[in-house]
Amino acid sequence: MSGIKRKLTQKYVDAVAPEGKRFIVWDTEIAAFGSRVLSTGAKAYIICYRIGQGRLARERMITLGKAGSLRCEAGRRKAKDFRSEARIGLDLEAERRRDEIGIMKVSALIEMWGKEGAPFNRRTGAPRKATRYNDDIRLLRVHVNPILGKLPITSVKKHEIVRLRDAIATGVTAMKVKTKSRGIQEVKGGIGAARRMIAMLKSVFAYAIDLELLEKNPCHGVRIPPGVQRERYLTQAEAQRLGDVLSAFETRGDPQIGPRRIYANLAPVKGKKGRYVLLWNAKD
Repeated sequence: MSGIKRKLTQKYVDAVAPEGKRFIVWDTEIAAFGSRVLSTGAKAYIICYRIGQGRLARERMITLGKAGSLRCEAGRRKAKDFRSEARIGLDLEAERRRDEIGIMKVSALIEMWGKEGAPFNRRTGAPRKATRYNDDIRLLRVHVNPILGKLPITSVKKHEIVRLRDAIATGVTAMKVKTKSRGIQEVKGGIGAARRMIAMLKSVFAYAIDLELLEKNPCHGVRIPPGVQRERYLTQAEAQRLGDVLSAFETRGDPQIGPRRIYANLAPVKGKKGRYVLLWNAKD
């Protein structure tokens, strides 16, 4: 470990002056116990230790407390406790984190994901557009928080995700949301919203698993409503009609053959909401 080595006392820690970058003063009495000094002058007591023994022992560095609120001798006693427990494989810091995680609410996890996880693609790590993930966060607040927001993340089970899915699909979570100083947006529910929110919430819990805050994703196994079919193959009659139109253009020697002109000569294929569309593939 690089840094200054000296027996730490309260008087010495108080007198240490900051430098251009952070540094650590290691105690000569207890190995890996030190005082970290930032360039701003902030100081804190830290401890480095290994959990268990041998090559597979995990290493950890934690902050015991700020020098202003924790006296040097108290920090030394805490360091001794951490090291003695770590020798027999116990991890006091992990237990403390589990206690804190036990009371972390779903709403708090969504906010943490929004700041740290949402800006990046979880699989590739590539940055995402802010307009996209900000919209995801806003919708999670609207649809998820009223139903699951106050639940501890460790208590969320599959049946509660199913309840959330059904509530969104039936419009229970629909509401009007204030956007700007005078703007109001109507957020609707429905099957599409339920599909999107369950997928987003699955990513939120996956982020918690990546951070070792959870062991299992409660969204796994929850059936998501099927999406609307937006593509299909032409029927035999439609394909025949397409061939006839193309043959007619070729026979006339018309050089202006294009999808728009061909579309105008084809019987329309009825699509969603009464609109007429033709699925065109130029390679075919």
